[in-house]
Amino acid sequence: MFLPVQCVADWTRIRLNKQKSINTSNERENSKRIPYEYKAGDRVLLTMPGKLPKVRRPRTGPYEVVNVHNNGTVTIKNGPAHQRVNIRRILPY
Repeated sequence: MFLPVQCVADWTRIRLNKQKSINTSNERENSKRIPYEYKAGDRVLLTMPGKLPKVRRPRTGPYEVVNVHNNGTVTIKNGPAHQRVNIRRILPY
């Protein structure tokens, strides 16, 4: 049912609560992360995205790190090609 009542929302409080929830989630996720500094020449394993069948290996590699970028990505040498991936998808070999 629709009533002629005006909706009053405190958008500032809603935005702050949402940001607080995001920060809490990020802290919880990052608390389990082991910091590792990658450098060119390191060998890494690449985690496969998505849900995988039981018999499939979850990681491929090892691949060589070609370049480390400051935005949380690295360039790896995948055969003759180079592939830029997020550091969340790689593990030290």
